[in-house]
Formats: sequence, structure tokens, C-alpha cells
Amino acid sequence: MTRTPQEVMEDRKIAVILDDLLETCIDSLSDAKKITNGSTFKALDSDSKSKFNKCQDSVLTATEATEKERDNCLSGKSKDLNKMKSCLNKQLDALDNMEEFNGRMQVLEDAALEAKLIAFFAVVGQFQGYLGELKTLEKKFNDAAKKIEKAIKACRDAKIKGVLGAGLGAIGLCLVPVGGGIALGGGIALAGIEFALGCALKGNEETTLKKAWNYGSTAGAVADGLGKMPKTFAPAMLIVTGAVDLREAFLNEKELATLQKELKGIQADIKRLGPKVSKLYAEFQKLATSTAAAYKKAVAGVKSFKPSKGAYHRLPSLLK
Repeated sequence: MTRTPQEVMEDRKIAVILDDLLETCIDSLSDAKKITNGSTFKALDSDSKSKFNKCQDSVLTATEATEKERDNCLSGKSKDLNKMKSCLNKQLDALDNMEEFNGRMQVLEDAALEAKLIAFFAVVGQFQGYLGELKTLEKKFNDAAKKIEKAIKACRDAKIKGVLGAGLGAIGLCLVPVGGGIALGGGIALAGIEFALGCALKGNEETTLKKAWNYGSTAGAVADGLGKMPKTFAPAMLIVTGAVDLREAFLNEKELATLQKELKGIQADIKRLGPKVSKLYAEFQKLATSTAAAYKKAVAGVKSFKPSKGAYHRLPSLLK
């Protein structure tokens, strides 16, 4: 004989499972509340935050609807179980979404990904502060190189050509790490921590993030070159010392004096800027490697996470 909705709801087995479902929803909402108060959630992008909040609202709304219909069944107001089944299906879907969101957020929190990304993006942010100075230094190098090239063409003395050629070669060697630093600093254009965490939450290592990690492999060479610049540039300072009379290669003494002054200025810039930027790029290389490993591990954890299934997932089929 077919049971009435009231009889079904009074079934002890059904009642216990319904109570378990209610308790699970309450626990899930409690976990979500803790997550929203955490630093990882606060660092998320607005779209991810909105979706998380909607998940909570859906669980709350669906749970209230199920409990209301449960009361209707117990009081004899409902004549069939169709609405109860519909309410349960919506509640279970909402709970599954909430549990998956909670689980993924827990993976990110356990990985301490937010702290690692903060350190990484702090270094990336410092690049921008030095980028303008590196570009200015690059221009000074190029301007000086043009003047030296002109002088080499105007002179016949092999000794003078040798001094000028050594200076030109030194500038060329210095331009390599400076150009690499500019390319590296200008190439990393990211939306920041919010973007990175949002991608991780979706289980996605976006292309621009992969590029950022990959830049770490070139940062070491750049850091090494920038650190050695004072020594690399030394041959260019032979033009300044006056050990060899270079006036033959220039139109007048003023032209030579102007170049010598520019080279002294470049040397001062190198001594001031080189060690600082070298240290920064070395730190970036280290952080890019460690952050990439942590990020990949977190993304893998997010992808593999699946919310557990409870006995309450069978409830709709038990209502008969």
C-alpha cells in the first residue's frame, strides 16, 4: 500500500537521514563563514567572492524550503511527495556546490598560496619601479655607443681605435643584461593576487601565469649580468682616464669631454643601480620557482577534490 507524505516523513529511517542532511548543511554554512573571514577569501577576485556568497544563499534558501515542506508533510498539508522531492534535489545540488567550493578554498588555504603569491607579486611590483631607470640607462648606453662608433670611424691610430673599441665592446656587453631586465620587467603584466587565486580556485593555471613562472628561468642570467656590470663596464672607463690621448678621434676637446662626462655618469648609475636590481632579479628567480611549484600543487589539489557523498543523496529515491 502506498504511504502518505505524513507516513513517509514519520518513518524513522527517513527522519534520521533528513536530520543528518540538515546538520550537514548547517556545518557547511559554518565552514563557509569561517572561510569568508579568512585572508585567502578576502584576497579573491570579486567574481569568485560573489559565486561563493551565492552558494551560501542557495544552501540556506533550499534548506529552509525543504524544512518547510517537511513540516507540511508531517502536518498533512501536502497530498503528495513531488514538492518534497523537488526541494530535496535543489538542496542536494546546492549543498554539493557549497561543499565543493569549501573544499577548494580549503586546499588553497592549506597550501598557504595567498602568502606565496603576495611575496611573488611584491617583487613583480618592484620591477616597475626600476623599469624606468633601466630604460634610461639603456638610452645612455646607446647614446654613448653612437659617439664612440663615430670616433672610431674618424680615427686612424690603432692604439686609439683599440681603446675606443674596448669601450664600445664593454657597453655592448652591459646592454645584454639591461635589455634582459627591461624585457623581463615589462613582460610580466598580471592582474595580481586576485586574478591568480581566482584561476587557482577554478583549477586553472592561466597562460599569463605560466609565462610569469617561465620568466624565472631567465631572471638568474639577468641578475648575474647586472651584478657584474661594474666590472664589465670597466674597459669603457679607459676613455675617461686619459692614459691614451684620444683627441685625434674627436672634432674638438669639448666633444671628448662631453663623452667622458657621460661615461662617468653611466658608471655612477651602474654602481648605484646594478647591485639593487641584480638582487631583485635573483630574488624573483627564487620566488618564481617556489611559487610555481606551490601553485601547480594547489591547482592539482583543487582539480582532484570531490565532495563526499552521504546517505542523504539517496533521499529522493527513498520517498515513496
